[in-house]
Amino acid sequence: MADNRGVARFDSDPRRAELNLVRRVGDELKNASQDCGRLQVLVSSLLDKTDHPDLVGEFHMLQDLDRLHQVLADLACLLNEIGRASQELTPDDKALASLLKLASLRHRLFPDLSNMDPSDENEVTFF
Repeated sequence: MADNRGVARFDSDPRRAELNLVRRVGDELKNASQDCGRLQVLVSSLLDKTDHPDLVGEFHMLQDLDRLHQVLADLACLLNEIGRASQELTPDDKALASLLKLASLRHRLFPDLSNMDPSDENEVTFF
């Protein structure tokens, strides 16, 4: 008779379930990021068709959408990497921090890494 205790224990491993959840949350954030990117394009197109009623306001709104898009993309990348690091008990903070493009987000999530530059408050990546 085969011993199935190892299989049952592997399937009910709470750490594995948590990592699967982290990966699924990362996938959801990635989808939200892509939706946000599409929203940026749509809003920009609509504003163009309305002949730019408030150019300064539009610029700030599009910057905010762009920042949200980048934050969602970075968080998705981070969570997916944490989910993949299932063999390690604790992921390497420096390696995880290096995945993030936004320095301000990197600084907020990894404040103990003093060698990272948090000076991107005016960072804008136009779509």
